[in-house]
Amino acid sequence: LEPNVFDVHADPHAEMAGQQAQESLDRAFKTLKTENVTRVPLGGGRIAAILSNCERRGALAVANQAILELAKSIGYGDRDEYDLATTLSAGVATVSVVPRNFDANHMIESASRCLSAARTCGTSTVKSIEV
Repeated sequence: LEPNVFDVHADPHAEMAGQQAQESLDRAFKTLKTENVTRVPLGGGRIAAILSNCERRGALAVANQAILELAKSIGYGDRDEYDLATTLSAGVATVSVVPRNFDANHMIESASRCLSAARTCGTSTVKSIEV
């Protein structure tokens, strides 16, 4: 998950936008009663969430709910100076049946490619793949 700010890697407010994204993700987990979650801050505002025993539909629901939670938090009226992330991009990778000797790096790389594709849209977008 990554907040869409002008340039999240150079923007001095990227950390604050990342915090907004984290809060939105946390509210999404709470709303959907998602368990078995590991959050990993990746820097530059990016956050990875590893959900165990979660199918693609559930992972997409979490990403879409995080986008909805961010939209609810910033409202649709005057923009607060702390509302730095107005949209979120999400990349989701899932695997239904984990093969023997599965390299988890394939999941990370796939999610990263999906995130890159979502970022090019410039709006709140979720891209996903089944590995």
